[in-house]
Amino acid sequence: GLSFAPLGVAFAITSLLTRGLIARHGPRVVSAGLVVAAAALATQLLYVHLAGASTSAWGLAPSFFLNGIGNGCVIPALIGTSLTDVAPHKAGAAAGLLATGQQFAAAAGVALLSEIFFAVVGDHADEHGYARAIQIVLALDTAVLALCFVASLLLPRPRRAPATAAVPAEG
Repeated sequence: GLSFAPLGVAFAITSLLTRGLIARHGPRVVSAGLVVAAAALATQLLYVHLAGASTSAWGLAPSFFLNGIGNGCVIPALIGTSLTDVAPHKAGAAAGLLATGQQFAAAAGVALLSEIFFAVVGDHADEHGYARAIQIVLALDTAVLALCFVASLLLPRPRRAPATAAVPAEG
């Protein structure tokens, strides 16, 4: 429970602090956030690999915090990017569809990665079996974020206002 607190705190703070970045850079914030989140998962993978059975919540806290920063950049920017061109009278339906899609994707991801985790553990339900399984799941999760990063490069960039020509002052 409390082990994930650094992730939640970092997410909340980052999602509030990135408003200006999202307004200026739009989908680029998604791409940057995905890099940060992937780095966090790679850090977790390295820590679990090195710590093995000595893995602790305190040892994972920095990478959870980093993951929260990455997710705090991705989620708000992705929501804004997804809903930017939606007509106001369709905004409620679009937001509902987006929220449903996010919930489904999260549930499917947890289910799939959990299935892989327990398949890897199999009959080796000891500390080494669990460490091996979490390493495989973290590697797969990092790979998924890498694919998401590539996909984020295809997101439409924010439109720039046309430059106005300077009008000479009449004298």
